[in-house]
Parts: sequence; structure tokens; C-alpha cells
Amino acid sequence: MTGDMLAEAVHNLRPDMPVLILTGFSHRLTPERIAAARAHAVLLKPVALEDLRKAVDDALASVRG
Repeated sequence: MTGDMLAEAVHNLRPDMPVLILTGFSHRLTPERIAAARAHAVLLKPVALEDLRKAVDDALASVRG
């Protein structure tokens, strides 16, 4: 299962859960696939720790309101 497919499966179970996709295969993720996966963010590997921290903080803030 790819990350975008996993994101879709997670949202089927928990629509409110933010999902981050970390990938080394950005050429597979079209804007349409990202929208379908409802990913909060897509980060390209290798990911800088600060970028990951910000993405996690933003994702958590989005569900807190």
C-alpha cells in the first residue's frame, strides 16, 4: 500500500485525523492524488527535522481549532 492509499484508508476510519505523507516518490503524487488522499502535507524525503516538526505542529493545530 502506498502512502496516499494509506492516507485514504485512515480517513475512511477517522475523517478528522490529519495525515502527513513523507515520500521519496514525488513524481507519483499528482495534485489529484494528494487531494484524494486528503493529506494535510506532503514532505519530500529526506525531511529536515524542523520541517517535520512544523508539519506535525500545523496538522495538530488544524484539529484543535
